[in-house]
Amino acid sequence: MKYRCPHCRNVFESLQGNVCPGCGKTLRRPDRWPNQKKADPSRRAAIQERLAAKGDLHKPLWFVFANRPRFLMWVLGGCILVVGFMMTVKMPKVKPYRESTLEARTQKELVVIRTALEWFRTHCKRYPTTEESLKALVRDPGAPGWKGYYISALLPDLWEHPFQYSSSNDTVRLFSMGADGKAGTADDIVSPPPDYKALMKRLALDKRNKP
Repeated sequence: MKYRCPHCRNVFESLQGNVCPGCGKTLRRPDRWPNQKKADPSRRAAIQERLAAKGDLHKPLWFVFANRPRFLMWVLGGCILVVGFMMTVKMPKVKPYRESTLEARTQKELVVIRTALEWFRTHCKRYPTTEESLKALVRDPGAPGWKGYYISALLPDLWEHPFQYSSSNDTVRLFSMGADGKAGTADDIVSPPPDYKALMKRLALDKRNKP
């Protein structure tokens, strides 16, 4: 039997040991399996059972479980448990995003102003008069107890119209004239109630900062 070194490509009539006489590199003898078969046939059979056949690499995935029914049952049972658990869990409903309209944004601005009026009333024991208008929330109108400013700036609504305000008998009327810019029409946006939670937080902060 002739041997060819895969490293140096030299051919030898005989091979002593596992080292190439030409390059000195370690070689694997081709008669290893026959010798192993004679020495320990059960070990060779066990190793061959673990090795995948060449055709198995090109077979569909379910062929892998064809000879392993117990393993397949465990996999299917695990999948059923996972799917059953996911079906019992209540997922939160995702509300679709809706762009806020001009009316909704105007109402939020009115809530801020309405809360500032309540803050003014807590300090001054009254609402700003109609003559003082909403400017009293930004600048001191000379009212006793004024601790403003209550809003940083008095801006018009989203249609560039000023917010309408009036006060009578300790009641206020606050609204936006809407898109048409006329008071008393159908598109007027009346102020919602104030944000009492934000007001209470602000009053609590005032008590902490009080000397």
